[in-house]
Amino acid sequence: MRLDATAEPEFTGLFKLEADSLPAFVVLNPGKKKRFLISQKEMSANGISETLDIILGGDARFVRIKSDIPAFTNEHEFFQ
Repeated sequence: MRLDATAEPEFTGLFKLEADSLPAFVVLNPGKKKRFLISQKEMSANGISETLDIILGGDARFVRIKSDIPAFTNEHEFFQ
């Protein structure tokens, strides 16, 4: 999904994203062991495809999240 980093600053903090590194493609695994990966590929359909290929190939290096995943600031707007 697309996330507006200016409206959801807790997520940019969680992923340690700075304004100069946006836009960014982040893959989040919110399961039992919460983890994320920030793509190093270009922000394009090809870059996203390459990132997903790396994940599916088992070569991705995810970063573990030790805190809770923040709630969306405007969560109610998404579920109306």
